[in-house]
Amino acid sequence: MKKYLFLIIFASSVLSDESPDAADIRDFAITMQQAYQPEDVASREDAKYDLYIQKSDFSNAELGYHPCNFKTNGSLGHHQDSKPVDISPENRDKLKAYLMSKACYYGGRWVNLKQKGQNQEMDFDSAASAFLDTYAGSSPLCITGKLKHLCLGSGSYHSGIFIGEWENGMPNGQGVALITSNFPGFEGGYNNREGLFKGVFKNGYPHGSGYYTDGKKTYDGGWHSGEMHGDIGWIYPPSVVYGFRYDFDYESGLLKIIHITEGSPAEQAGMKVGDTILAYQLGENSQIKEIQSIPMDIFSDEINRSKQILLHINSLGNIFNIQKSEIYTYYASYSDCVNNTNKAHGCKEKAKLNNRYTGNVGYGAHNGAYAKGSFKMGTRHSYDQWDRHTVYYNDGTNGSLGFFCDGGATPWIGGDYNTTSGTSENAISHEGSSNVWMQPNFYISPCIANNAAMVYPELILENEKLLEKSWSEIKQNNIQMRKIDFTYLLKEAIEQKDSLALWDERKFNLKSLGVGWSEDKIHALCQYSSTIMNNSCRSLRPSDSSLDKIRSKIAMNPMTKANKTKNQQQLAHAKFNYAFLKKTCKGLSGYQCASTGHSLLIHKQYWRCKYFGYPDITCLQKIDDDKKYNEIFNYIKDNPEEFINIDFSEWLLGKELEF
Repeated sequence: MKKYLFLIIFASSVLSDESPDAADIRDFAITMQQAYQPEDVASREDAKYDLYIQKSDFSNAELGYHPCNFKTNGSLGHHQDSKPVDISPENRDKLKAYLMSKACYYGGRWVNLKQKGQNQEMDFDSAASAFLDTYAGSSPLCITGKLKHLCLGSGSYHSGIFIGEWENGMPNGQGVALITSNFPGFEGGYNNREGLFKGVFKNGYPHGSGYYTDGKKTYDGGWHSGEMHGDIGWIYPPSVVYGFRYDFDYESGLLKIIHITEGSPAEQAGMKVGDTILAYQLGENSQIKEIQSIPMDIFSDEINRSKQILLHINSLGNIFNIQKSEIYTYYASYSDCVNNTNKAHGCKEKAKLNNRYTGNVGYGAHNGAYAKGSFKMGTRHSYDQWDRHTVYYNDGTNGSLGFFCDGGATPWIGGDYNTTSGTSENAISHEGSSNVWMQPNFYISPCIANNAAMVYPELILENEKLLEKSWSEIKQNNIQMRKIDFTYLLKEAIEQKDSLALWDERKFNLKSLGVGWSEDKIHALCQYSSTIMNNSCRSLRPSDSSLDKIRSKIAMNPMTKANKTKNQQQLAHAKFNYAFLKKTCKGLSGYQCASTGHSLLIHKQYWRCKYFGYPDITCLQKIDDDKKYNEIFNYIKDNPEEFINIDFSEWLLGKELEF
C-alpha cells in the first residue's frame, strides 16, 4: 500500500508535462486511488475479518437465555436430604440451583421457554456473512473498548447479538441480529425461542422495514420499536375503461351517453352527456357497425373486450377515437371491487407495505399459505372497513381472514345490540360477513373499546397527519382544550410510559360502571378522538396479560427509567431470595425446605409489580397471603448482621425470569 501512495505523490509532481509517459503515469495513479477507496475489495475483506462474530463467541448468560433452560438439579428437595441445611460455602450452589428450579416450576409445569415450540436453531453466522458482503467498509469500524457510536460493529446487546450500524451503544441502522431474549414474539407474545432479524434498527429494536423468522413463523414488513407495525395501505385497483356510461334510447333506437368519468379518455376526447352513439368501429380499418343493427349484448361484450374504439357521435363520420386507460374508481364495497370486470388487478393484490406473515394465518396454513395485512404494535389490526387481512394459497387463490381489533377477531356488538338479526335501530349490517351487525361507527374504526387506555402516544406525535386529524376531531367534539395542551398531554404520556407511571393501577376506576381509565386526562383522549382510539389506545385492564407484556418490554429496555427501577428492584429481590433460604431452611431438611417455600417462590406477581415501580400497597394486593412475605422482610430488618458483605447480584436468577 505504501509504494502505491509514493507513486501517487510522484505522479502529481511530474504531470505538468502532458507527454505520453506522463499521461500513462497519471492514469495509473488515478486507477490506484480509485482502487483503495472504502469500496475496495481488500478493505472490505479486512472489515469483514474485524467484524465477524459467531454465536459460539458468547456464553448463554451473555446471550440472555432464560436460566430455566440451563438449570442444574441438585439433590436438595428430595426425600433423601434428611439433614438440616443452611447457606454455606459447601451447599450454596446447591441451594441456589434449588431456588432457581422452584422458580422455574411455575403453574404446575416446568418453564422451558427456549425449547417450547422451537423448530430449529437460527443460522446467524450465514446471515452475518451475507450482510458483511454488502456492508463491510461502508462505515467507520467501531473501536474496541469504546462506546459504539456512528460506526459499523458487532457485539452483544439486550436482545442477543448484533452486527451492523451502531449509535450511542445501541443497534441503529442496517443490521442482522440473533434474538435470544427480551424480544416481542409473534402476535404480541414474548418468547425465548431464537429469532433472526434482518433489516433496520433504532435504539436496539427493529424500526422500519425488516424480515423476522424464528424457524416456525415469519414476518416481512413494517416495524416500530421492535413490534410488527404499519397500515399495509391496500391499493385498490383502478379500472381500465373508456370512461363513459350509456343507456338505450327507445325513441331513437340509439345509445345515449349518460355519464362521463372525470379525467377519463372519454372526457379528454370531448364526449359529453347527452351525445348519441350512432355507430362504432373496433379499429380504423374495421367494419362500421351501426347501433340499430347490433344487439345490445354484442355491443357490450365487444366494448368490454376492446382496448380501442372509434365512436360515431351524433352523425356518421363524426368520429371519436379513444383508448382505454387506468382511472381511479370509487368502490361502494369490497364486493363491488371484486365484481368489477374492468379492474386493473386484484382487490387484495397490491399494497404500500409488504406485511407478509406465515405461521398464524388461520385456515389454509397446511396448504403453504401466507397472509398479508395491517399490524398495530405487534397485533393484527384493521384501521378501516377496507383493511381486512387476506390469506394467499399456493394455487394462486386468496381468501379473507377478516377484520382484527388489536389482535382480536371480527369485533362483535355487545350490550343492547342484536348480533344476529340487526333488529336494533342503531345496528348496521357488516358487509362481507353474514349475520354480523355492527355499531354505526364501525366504518370509522373497527374497534369497540371498553376501558380504553392510552398505550402508544408516540404514534400520534410522530405522525403530523394523525396529529392534525386527532386535533380536528377533538375540536369537533367541543372539548375545551387548546392544541398546546393537547400536545402537552401526549408528550406527558410518553414520559409516563417511560417510567410505567402511565398505567399505575390507581388510575383505573371501576366504581362507576364503564369509567375505566377515562378519569385520567391522558387516557380520556381515547374517548375524544376516533383516530387516537384506533392508533394509540387499547382496551385494557390493569390485570390484562397484554398490558404486562407491554410493561415488560419497557422495563427490559436499558434506555428507559423503568429499566433503572427494575434493576434496583432486582437487587431487592435477590436479597429476598437469600433471606428466604436463611430463614425458611434454617434447621430444616432439604425436603422440608422445599415443601415450605414452594408456593412463596413460584408466586411472581408481587415482584413483577415491584419491578414495574408500583408501591407495596398496590403490589401486596396481588398476593393472597402477604403474611409470609412480611415475615421475610421482617427477618431482613431484624437480622442485619446476616446480610453484611453479601454480593446479592450472585443471587439474581436471571434478567428475565420474573417476566
